[in-house]
Amino acid sequence: MISRHISTLTIFCALSVTINVNAAKLNVPDDFPNSFHMDLLSGYVNVDFESGAAAPGLVQVNPTGGVSQILFDATAFDGVGIGEGTSALTLTSTTTTIASFESFGTTGSFYIDGNGSGTLRDNGDGSGHWSMDIPLFAEWGGTIFNFNTLILSTDSSYNYFTNQNDIFGNFVGQTQQTVNGVAMDYETGDAFLVGQSTINEAGHPFDGLRITLGLHGNDPVLVTPIPAAGWLFCSGLIALFGFARARKAR
Repeated sequence: MISRHISTLTIFCALSVTINVNAAKLNVPDDFPNSFHMDLLSGYVNVDFESGAAAPGLVQVNPTGGVSQILFDATAFDGVGIGEGTSALTLTSTTTTIASFESFGTTGSFYIDGNGSGTLRDNGDGSGHWSMDIPLFAEWGGTIFNFNTLILSTDSSYNYFTNQNDIFGNFVGQTQQTVNGVAMDYETGDAFLVGQSTINEAGHPFDGLRITLGLHGNDPVLVTPIPAAGWLFCSGLIALFGFARARKAR
């Protein structure tokens, strides 16, 4: 009988952890304030010029280590507006390389350098709109590109050009495309982030170059394990049952 109690208690403790692991990835407002990181999983970067001039088009970008992360802190929701209101987000960054790419045989990189801010606006329906000013830069062939005006957002829409080539691969013109953000789903943590920024520096060799991002993001699981006291409590009960069993065996 005591063995059965020990087994039941062990299963109970295990289930306690399982319940936490299987909970929604983002719990609003319970998880706030807190520190978070947005994982950038996949997507694309389109390179063009606002003027419509020929440009590289879609550039394959490879996240560093297979996944890029944006680390930030979030305040408690202010309770103003729909749902729980708005949480203020703060990004504090040193120089961090987040992705690499190759264009015309030369490898380049995207990196974050500086501070940023943003918001998570609760929609009151299990979703929220996430946005963040990203201090984004790129390095390619020894040239630095400042995209510091880029805002990644789930609540924006941007137009950009894609190149059209003939059957021989010759550039014949461009067509306009549109990319739209998609709100974060608290249950899965999934979001679709979009952003756009243009180089506006007189004398820069690529003045007028623009990038448009469409990225799948995910706010990772915020596991709340059984507190240390809880584990000690479970361990103590199991030990107590074990001691009682050994004493009875005598």
